[in-house]
This record gives sequence, C-alpha cells and structure tokens, in this order.
Amino acid sequence: MDERQLIEGAFHSSSVVGEGLTAGLLLSAFYSYEKVSEPLKEAAPLHVCAGGFGTITAPVRFSFDQLPMCLILYTEAGGVRMRRGEESLVLSEGEFCAISMGEGTIEMNPTIFPWSYRIYIIAGRDLDLYLPYMKEMAKSVNVKPGAVFSAALQQAGDEPGDAEYLNIHQNLTFLLTEAVLPSLDPLKRTHALPDYLVKMHEFVLQPNGQSFSLKYFENDFHISRYRLCREYSKAFGVSPLKDFNNTRMHEARNLLVSTDEQVQEIANQVGFENVTHFINLFKQVYNMTPGEFRRMSRGQ
Repeated sequence: MDERQLIEGAFHSSSVVGEGLTAGLLLSAFYSYEKVSEPLKEAAPLHVCAGGFGTITAPVRFSFDQLPMCLILYTEAGGVRMRRGEESLVLSEGEFCAISMGEGTIEMNPTIFPWSYRIYIIAGRDLDLYLPYMKEMAKSVNVKPGAVFSAALQQAGDEPGDAEYLNIHQNLTFLLTEAVLPSLDPLKRTHALPDYLVKMHEFVLQPNGQSFSLKYFENDFHISRYRLCREYSKAFGVSPLKDFNNTRMHEARNLLVSTDEQVQEIANQVGFENVTHFINLFKQVYNMTPGEFRRMSRGQ
C-alpha cells in the first residue's frame, strides 16, 4: 500500500459545520517522487507525502488513525484555535505547529477571519527522532517559516530529482526541529549557556504572573543589566524584555479565547499590573485590543 492509500484510509471526519470534510478537500496534492532514484527512496529521508492549502470560515473536525507520520499546520492569514482532547492551541499569522497522527480528533475553529492555512503530512525515517515530542500539541512557534513551506511544497510538486529530494529533507529537518524545541526542558536546550542565562530564560518562558525586571536579575546575579541583556539577546536571538512580552501576550491570547475572565484579571495573571500598558502592548502585537480579539475569536 502506498502513502496516499495509507493516508486516505486513515482519515476520518466527524461532525462538521457546513460541507463535509474529506481527505481530498483537506489535502489537495499527493506526491509520488517518480524521478527520485530507488536507493534514495529506500533510505527514506524526510519528505512531504501530501499537502494542501485553503481558507476555512467554519469549524472543522477530523482525525487520522495511528500512522508513522506527522502533520504540520501553518497559518498564512487570520487565526485558528486548535483542540485535541483537553489540549488547546492558538495559531496566529506566521505561526505553525507539528503534531503526531493518531492521537485523537482535531478540531479547528477560526478565530480571525478568514483563516488561510497550509498543511503538510510528513514521513521519513528521521521522523522517529521527533515523534516522541509530538504526542502533546507542540507549542506554536512564531518563526515565520513561509519561505521554508513554499520551498518544500514547490519542490514536492515539481517532480523533483535526487538533489531536490534531499533539499526537501533539509528544509523539513529545520522545520521539525523548530517545532519541537519549545516542548523540551530549557535546561536540555541550553546546557552550554551560563547558569544565569538559563535561569533568566526559564523565568521568561513561564507564565507565572510576575513582572519582569532586569534590575532584579542584576542584583541576584551581581552582573550588569546591560551585560545580561546583551548576552541574552546573543544567546536567544531576542532581547529578554521582548521575549518576556511575547510569552505573556501568547498566554493572554489563549486566556482570552478559552476563558471569560476580565481583561484586568488576565493582565494581572500574565504579569502586568498596569492594564492600560497591557492593552497597548497587546494592540501593538496583534493590531487589535484584547476585547476586540475576544469578540473576533467568538465570531461576535
């Protein structure tokens, strides 16, 4: 049985608002790689089995039987809230996630309309390195991978030869690594960094409701705040304050979608004592106020 037959046979659609969902509607293209040499195919590098893109304006639900593959979902425009069991994840424009197949029904509810997406199903021997980290929904990663998506999809659809096939493997290796890194313990990812940077990074990544202060770390570590900021930015590619604010905004966005708590309460929960500052920062990031985002996410 080839990969297309496996995927189509494993696909199931449950209750859907509007038109029924089929594998053909979700995945518009399947790839056979006829010009790739048999020895390279047998080596099974990472490759795109199927792909698709489209726009969704109503909730859809689907599931796959257990397969040694993963699903990558990327938001091109708009936003979507994904649910699988008790798990929930919000993907805004430019964000993506990678999840294993066969872990339950996936429900996708657009939160910012229209929601435009790209979806890939990935297979390959190296996928075994990543699947253990995809049992739970990976944290969305705002790395703007559009160029990687476009390159992989275009090459998969252009009847690639051996060189292009290996380039697809290279792009997907980058993409999957970026997808699973947030689910790993920060200590495991930053073991070569000084302890004070690891501790700062742990603080930044935890939505613990505390406010951020370089002065606190300066006093705690007896290291200049300017040096801390410089070293943190070099190590993680973003300033500590911006990293902190991005994490809090992401957590606030999830709370706005999944709870009925007041904006003031959410601001306090994610570490902002000044609700006006929180609202202004949220608007800078998402181009709308928290209240507008909540109403949009609920179709009001």
